[in-house]
Amino acid sequence: MQLQRELDRIDDIDAKLRDLDERADDLVRQILQRGTASLIGAAGDLTGLAGPREIEDAVAGRLGDELSVALAADLARAPFDSWFEDLLDDVQNALLEAVEKREDAWRGLLRLLYGLASVASGEARTMAEDNLANAQMQLRRSGLGGDEPRWLRSAVRVRATGRTWRLADRAGGMHGVLAEMDDRSGATGVYLWMIDACWGAIDCGGGWFDDADAAARQWREQTRAVDAELVESDDLALLVQVDPTVKGVETKAATDEFFRYRRRVEDVRDSWKRLGRPEPAPARVDADAEAARFGDWLAQHGVEAAESLVREVVEEGCRYQLGEVAIASAHHASFVQSYLTDVSSPDDPELPVLLDLFAHWFRFVGARRGLSPREIDRLVDVMHGAPLADDECPVAFAR
Repeated sequence: MQLQRELDRIDDIDAKLRDLDERADDLVRQILQRGTASLIGAAGDLTGLAGPREIEDAVAGRLGDELSVALAADLARAPFDSWFEDLLDDVQNALLEAVEKREDAWRGLLRLLYGLASVASGEARTMAEDNLANAQMQLRRSGLGGDEPRWLRSAVRVRATGRTWRLADRAGGMHGVLAEMDDRSGATGVYLWMIDACWGAIDCGGGWFDDADAAARQWREQTRAVDAELVESDDLALLVQVDPTVKGVETKAATDEFFRYRRRVEDVRDSWKRLGRPEPAPARVDADAEAARFGDWLAQHGVEAAESLVREVVEEGCRYQLGEVAIASAHHASFVQSYLTDVSSPDDPELPVLLDLFAHWFRFVGARRGLSPREIDRLVDVMHGAPLADDECPVAFAR
């Protein structure tokens, strides 16, 4: 009897969990369907825009609006890619219906479809191009669309020219990658990826600019890295390290670029193939050599530490390293401190030892990066539990 009661209790719990999952799925569907209706309903606003970049910016921003609504409802794991593919079909169907009824709404819906196609990547890109081709065929058959501006087709013809630049702050936590693009009509621009590398490479915004200098000014203003040098470089290993998934804490600037970010990376990858350049491999760190350097530094400063702990600190400290020297930002130190305290028991005797050893690690790395004594002291304070200030995480996450 006792066993049967326990089995019944487990069945009851399973039933309640299934009910919760179904309710959650219903909420996801409702919010994403609302997003689809909102985008289609406002498509007419796009008819007043005067160029392909304006169309792409507007559609990217509206997609970001809908992602932000979903994230506000704590739906970071919603199937955004599947929703985007469904959206392509829904917009095409609404467009074809408007064409069949000869309603003027087809103009805005055509621009919306072009905008979606301009930011689509992977399988969705092929799907968007097929939907556009079908829509254009139906417009021709209906005798419509002949007065549409020629520049509209440039929205889906953007490609990377192969010219690229890099920016980074002194601490190594914030990065910018810039790529020149053209639409094969003679018009060029620069796309900027803003990347926070403090705990894995994460997209935190970007967008179109007239040239590299304008993009660099915007990056410096948002990151507050006013002395960062813009360097022309074809070393774009950073782009292939970015985690493209939604985390749930993105700012509006990041949600705006969620789809477009990946399309522009795809454009750059296409240029590597076109120009015969190899795809860059993610950076590799020689942990043995770094552990030897850190061990020597500790010995020089009279700090004794077990070799195994030194190795553990080095491996964790270099996990997200993107250059020759590990990251030494307060944002990164805050992540390390939170991670260590979250995965350790409060009474673990090794925790204070590890925290103190990481404080030495940030002294070591901060000095190598040329940080001031005040900046290095700040890293140590954060490792010992000092809260992160808003200006120490200027762009990456909503705080």
